[in-house]
Amino acid sequence: MVVERVNPKKQRHVVKRSIAVLALVAVFLQSAVCVAGVSKGNLAQGPLGPDDPPIAELSGPPEGNALPESIAKFGVPARRMILRPKHLFVSSGWMTVRPDVKEFGFSSLFSPPLLAYPAQVGITLDGRPIEVADYTWYPSEVELRGKPTVGLDVAGRVVPLAGVPAVVCELNLTNRSARPVSSMIGLTAEGTVGISRHWPFSPPRAKSENTKRVETPGRLILRSKDGHAELALAITGGQVKTTNGRLLVPVALNPGERKTYWVVAVLDASEKTSDALSKIIESPERFVADAQRNWQRRIERLAATAPVLETPSAALAAFYRRALLTFLTCRWDKDTLLFRPWYATSGIDGGAMCAYLWDLSYTSKMAILCDAPAVRRYLLAFAQADLTECNAINPLDGSPLGSMYSYNYYNLTRLAYDYVTLTGDLGILSEKIRGETFLDYLYRYTLRTEDLTRPPELIDYGTNRNLLELKRTDDYQHFTPSPNSERVLIYARLESLFNWSGRKTPHDLAERARLLRARLIDELWDARLGWFRCRNRQGQPRIAYSIQIFDLLRTGVLSPEQKKAVLSHLNEDEFLGPYGVHSLSKRDEGYDPGDADWGGPGAYAGDVPELIVDLIGAGFEQEGVDVLRRILWWGEFPYIPQAVLAGSRDYRDNGRANIIAGLSGGQAVLNGLLGIRVDGRQIHFRPVNHSIIAGLKLSNLSIRGQKFTLTVDAQAKTYTVESAGQVARRPVGQSLSLPLPSFASSSSVH
Repeated sequence: MVVERVNPKKQRHVVKRSIAVLALVAVFLQSAVCVAGVSKGNLAQGPLGPDDPPIAELSGPPEGNALPESIAKFGVPARRMILRPKHLFVSSGWMTVRPDVKEFGFSSLFSPPLLAYPAQVGITLDGRPIEVADYTWYPSEVELRGKPTVGLDVAGRVVPLAGVPAVVCELNLTNRSARPVSSMIGLTAEGTVGISRHWPFSPPRAKSENTKRVETPGRLILRSKDGHAELALAITGGQVKTTNGRLLVPVALNPGERKTYWVVAVLDASEKTSDALSKIIESPERFVADAQRNWQRRIERLAATAPVLETPSAALAAFYRRALLTFLTCRWDKDTLLFRPWYATSGIDGGAMCAYLWDLSYTSKMAILCDAPAVRRYLLAFAQADLTECNAINPLDGSPLGSMYSYNYYNLTRLAYDYVTLTGDLGILSEKIRGETFLDYLYRYTLRTEDLTRPPELIDYGTNRNLLELKRTDDYQHFTPSPNSERVLIYARLESLFNWSGRKTPHDLAERARLLRARLIDELWDARLGWFRCRNRQGQPRIAYSIQIFDLLRTGVLSPEQKKAVLSHLNEDEFLGPYGVHSLSKRDEGYDPGDADWGGPGAYAGDVPELIVDLIGAGFEQEGVDVLRRILWWGEFPYIPQAVLAGSRDYRDNGRANIIAGLSGGQAVLNGLLGIRVDGRQIHFRPVNHSIIAGLKLSNLSIRGQKFTLTVDAQAKTYTVESAGQVARRPVGQSLSLPLPSFASSSSVH
């Protein structure tokens, strides 16, 4: 949640619009409005990048917009849109759809297990497409304004509905001329429909040979041959004719007259679409209002659980706000899924409807603060699927998908540890997974590749397929620094979880950690290069300048001198770009312009916020803030995509449109800027000594049922933490530790 402070003299119009929002439980994520003296030129001491984007102007509804304020504040107009049309979707949690922002219509409908993809629905006037002149994206819908055609002004919106797998397209025609106008609305539907039981990284596609067109008066119907999937369309507002696979509706408007037509599309089993169509056609306005209320409830529910950020920095507020909204775009509420809510890894474009452990782990702390019960279900579902040969679970039944990722071991441990420390729920460790407790499963699974009777050795973590999926280099494979170094953290986290459960680990993991640290340095550290080598299967050294090496900052493996040596590579010639961080050094021979995630030109959306936390946690505050300032422009996205470029304000073109790891931007603020850390007994605060946090306030931070509020003074000199009626004050840059409630042996997380 974000609430931004407003100068009453310079922003009176914003204050008036905000009063209603504050009455709605301080509704989540207000518009980005700067306080006096904070503008694009002086935000957090310096420009955001070469073009210095005016982030404060991004959001806000157009005049006369009837949307609830909590939704309207997220609006992104066409002139500010970074996402390309093929990545611009709207989801309700029951249906996701791609509105056509070039010509009136929509395409690519997904409602697992159902899909109409590829499929296209078009709307014409007198046989010609209605060109879109302007549009605005909102979480609940896309509003369209068409170019005047056949003497009519055209406006409308595309809205996926809640509670039913359906989409409506409102079409408003207004005669602005001085004479009557007659025209003909045409509705067409082309493409394929079907059902898929598997929803991996790429969206499933229906087959044209399995789709047939069904002739029905007043309806357009595309049906799978088995009848399990059907896309049925109708239009209201006049006498409908069916001609040559089109629905036609005559239009006759007098001067100044306005009329509304509704296109309704239902994607369901063939025996269900007719009744659903009839109900929606009877009152489309009510279904649209329900869809808006659905998004309003989503926002308000998140506002009640997520930490609330108040800041005079419009850019920082927008960044935090979009991180939270991206999380909501991954949410699904349809009862055909494994559980509700289901948080897909992506999902808004039909791809990665599954849940990857790696992606969720990137944002483990914020995801737990936002929806701890859901994270609990995911932990058990991942364990039940057994990640030895997979990297994700299917959304319909929790079955395993994909190949084994070598980061699974660390990611499951991190997610479990963060869940227990933040919620205090030790009960999850006693849950049964195929006859053993979750804790015993976690121990056995995460250490399965080690011979625990011998001193630790480096592990061969496989090839690109199991690691970073690099395409132009084989140098980051097999005996890699990461995730070998993360084993030190696995040992420590397992020791803690066992200790809190009143048990001892079967092996001396602290001693293994000590021995492993020494082996990592002896075998992989290159003092001349100030970097870590990898070794191939023949034991030969290989060098890859990957962003993953910076992950070692959090492991405790590096000495202070080695940390400085590694950080010397974080410069403009190697990893830094004006708009972010390169995942592979620009000097690396394997640099791949086509691989934004891990191959060079950008980075996976979860990795840069994680780098910020690691830098600040390792004592490199200025470097961490510098990286954060380079990516504050991410607040311009409607939702954060899978990978974002470092050299321009752009993103991976062939990746997923949204990503759950976008929520990790919140961790860059909480665990990075504010230095919040939680362990078995205490919560620790250590805000950075930097003007970017001046006047910042974080409230509604709930750890094990205890609420905390952190406030930084306007000069960023001191901060206070308030909890349970007690207030403590410290200079900025100095740590504060407070006790936490003890762990609970049974779950109170619901």
